Amino acid sequence: MNSTVSNPGAGAGREADAAERPALLGLLLVSGVAGPVLFVVSVLVQGATRPGYNAWHHPVSDLALGPQGWLQTATFILTGVLVLAFAAGLRWALHPGAGATWAPILIGVTGLGLVAAAFFPTDPGATRPMPPPPRPSTARST
Repeated sequence: MNSTVSNPGAGAGREADAAERPALLGLLLVSGVAGPVLFVVSVLVQGATRPGYNAWHHPVSDLALGPQGWLQTATFILTGVLVLAFAAGLRWALHPGAGATWAPILIGVTGLGLVAAAFFPTDPGATRPMPPPPRPSTARST
């Protein structure tokens, strides 16, 4: 059986589909790298510019709170969509088998989870407050 998508009609359409397939597949697979990189860069920039946020003490979801919270919500959605695109590209690129079935499904569930995280924001009362900064020692070593 032919693995290319057949286009009913003229043969020129099939040649165009075959020419577009590698470019589209490459774009889908690159989204698997772009999504996580976008997420990390966005979280680092938001965390560095958000007063009172400390990555050691606060979950990333806390960035979705406050006036600039829409940035983290958009980051969740965009990253989730890119991961879903990667899952589709991975399914398309892999040879048939158990790994070709389950890897894209599990990666797709991760993408759906990221999109869902945008629609279920964190509870502002559930976050723990910042710990007080450590006090400098008054003892002097001699």
